[in-house]
Amino acid sequence: MIVYLYGKFREKVPGYTVEDDCVLQVDTGPEETIASIMERLKILPGEVAHIFLNHQYSTPSRKVRAGDRLAIFPVEMAVLYRQYFAKYEE
Repeated sequence: MIVYLYGKFREKVPGYTVEDDCVLQVDTGPEETIASIMERLKILPGEVAHIFLNHQYSTPSRKVRAGDRLAIFPVEMAVLYRQYFAKYEE
């Protein structure tokens, strides 16, 4: 799967800064979720404002598969998405 990290999350990846585009290729296992991917990337739930999986506003409990596209935004980049998009859980 492809993971796009935004804002301060980019600094969690060696060699990246906040100003760099950060696109990672991440292997997924069976029953993998957004939460487990975040854990592997050392991103705490309280640090996250918005999550999009395949362009759908999503919860951390949502399952992921190879070929998915995941975007994770930190609280410092919070906007009004939650008021305009339905949140997908499965």
